Parts: sequence; C-alpha cells; structure tokens
Amino acid sequence: MTQNNLGNAYSDRIKGDKTDNIELAIAAYTHALQVYTPEAFPIYCLRTSRSLGNLAFKNGNWQLAIESYEQAIKSVEQSCNWANTDERRKEILNQNIDVYEEMVEACIKHNQLDKAVEYAERSRSKTIANLKTQPTFSDS
Repeated sequence: MTQNNLGNAYSDRIKGDKTDNIELAIAAYTHALQVYTPEAFPIYCLRTSRSLGNLAFKNGNWQLAIESYEQAIKSVEQSCNWANTDERRKEILNQNIDVYEEMVEACIKHNQLDKAVEYAERSRSKTIANLKTQPTFSDS
C-alpha cells in the first residue's frame, strides 16, 4: 500500500525534476505490483496497474502502458470471476470498461493493431454479456 501511495505522490509531484518524479512513480508502482497481483489482490492490482498505465499513457510510454493495462484487465476479469452475483459483475465491469478503451488506444499508438482489435473485441463481448444479465421490462 505504501508503494502504491508513493507512486501516486510522485506521479502528482510538482517539485523536483519531472523525469525523476516519473521514474520514481514507475518504480514505486512496480514494487507494489510485486505483491498486488491479479490472482491474489485483484482490486488493489487493478488500482495500481491502472495508475501505472495512465502515467505511462500520459507520457507516451506505450509499451509500459500496454503491459500495465493488460494486468489491470486481468484484475477486472478475475474480480468478475470472483463476484457472487451478476449485478456485482456488471458493476465491476461498468466501473472499469475504460481500461479496455485505454488499452485499445495504447495498442494503436504503439502500432500493435492486432492486439488493439483483440482488446476491442474483449471489451465488446464483456459489454454484450453485461447487457444479457440486465433484467428486461415489459409493458404488461
């Protein structure tokens, strides 16, 4: 948790050299992700890997953004698998569908078009599955 918080602090830090702050943030997030894995702590892993992905995305480090978003997506999918109800799965996905969108954009910017299509399809299939679990209302 401390490493995640350090990552957040360094990524938002105004004082000091911007490049140094970014490197320190990346190092802190990376340390946190050694413990926060999708299999062990999916919610914490999602939060940290999303933050790392967003930092990398913002700074044009497409490979790091892709790797981070991949871990975030694994965390989303693990959380959905562990959810007890369709409603909770839907809530998790709705709160995190933007990770798929960021992943697709990072893949396009890094010229990994096959991977962009793969994640666009995964996102679409998750959204469709979500719609199928919604209750339908009739006029009767």
